[in-house]
Amino acid sequence: MIEQVDSALESFLRREAALPAHEVEVSFDPPDKTFASSVNRPTLNAFLWDIRRNGAYTSTGLVERRDGDGRLERRGSAPYVDLRYFISAWASDRRDEHRLLGQVLQCLLVHSVMPSEDMPPTMSDLASIGLRLATRDTRKPDSFWGAIDGKLKTGIEVELTLPVDVFAWIATAPEVTEITGNVSRRPVPEPETDPRAGQVTRRRNSGSVVAEGRR
Repeated sequence: MIEQVDSALESFLRREAALPAHEVEVSFDPPDKTFASSVNRPTLNAFLWDIRRNGAYTSTGLVERRDGDGRLERRGSAPYVDLRYFISAWASDRRDEHRLLGQVLQCLLVHSVMPSEDMPPTMSDLASIGLRLATRDTRKPDSFWGAIDGKLKTGIEVELTLPVDVFAWIATAPEVTEITGNVSRRPVPEPETDPRAGQVTRRRNSGSVVAEGRR
């Protein structure tokens, strides 16, 4: 994934900052003494010095999509990460270095997201890659050059923010599109007959039998 971001960044810088491959080299090697001794033509170095999760873009929940057959799929929301690059220019003339940095600075100030034409085909599903200059709180530490044993250079610190697809798509159960049911007639029960129906109720009253009627 990171090498694909490197390719996108190189494509963006070459196209927007006008850095033809036959004139300017683009390197992602650590800008240490070994690298400095190997430079033999104008070179732009984009060193990835820090990777960390971006808390501002943290989201939860599920994301849905339709596959090629129209079936619904779901997965967890992708976490976002920040890739921090230190871009420095290397040439035999300091003025050429400043010219290269100026070209890079201009295109970074114009664009806040990576243009779609610079995205590799394998990253075409990403919503976008954010581009911004580092702030005072996100700049590299003062010990940066000492840590890589390199020569102090002027440079531009840029942050690329992007989602990382770490969750697999899972097919959901088929959607309910039709509900069917069976209806049957309930049998009517036969009326119950009282074996005493039609009989006369009798009782004795002062020695006389009195008929009260039918039940």
